[in-house]
Amino acid sequence: MADSPPAPSAVVDPSATQATQRAVAVLAGRWDLVLRLGLLGIIIILAVFFAIRSPVFLSVDNLQNIGRQMAVFGVIAVGETFVIVTAGIDLSVGSLLGITGLVCALELAHGWPLVLAIVTPLLLGTFIGLFNGALIDTQKLPPFIVTLGMLGILRGVTEMM
Repeated sequence: MADSPPAPSAVVDPSATQATQRAVAVLAGRWDLVLRLGLLGIIIILAVFFAIRSPVFLSVDNLQNIGRQMAVFGVIAVGETFVIVTAGIDLSVGSLLGITGLVCALELAHGWPLVLAIVTPLLLGTFIGLFNGALIDTQKLPPFIVTLGMLGILRGVTEMM
């Protein structure tokens, strides 16, 4: 039996191995930079990138628009922080935001006074949150299951309205 050449998968090119190791080192270095900079650093890098790409990115109108859009998610994030700190999870916040926004819009469309159109969805959201909390606390149900169920209920009701 004659010596056959090694299988292609068995041949290792040393330069390819070194190139792979260099690529892994570069990626690891970038990941280390991301970990050091944190979220604020990433936001700054993105802001610089978009400021270079678009001359209107840093305009007052655009920054106000971004601030208005972030306000709702900022308030939700603060509330979710308390849930996460207490080792819970709330999957229903998006659907809760959807139904309360819809309720407010419907009330305004039907001529409700502005104050009532704002207070009613706030009370609805508070009641739903208290209901979730009561189920979790008194019935000892897992927060994941309770809030997942509420997510489905609220999404369904919102779609029906």
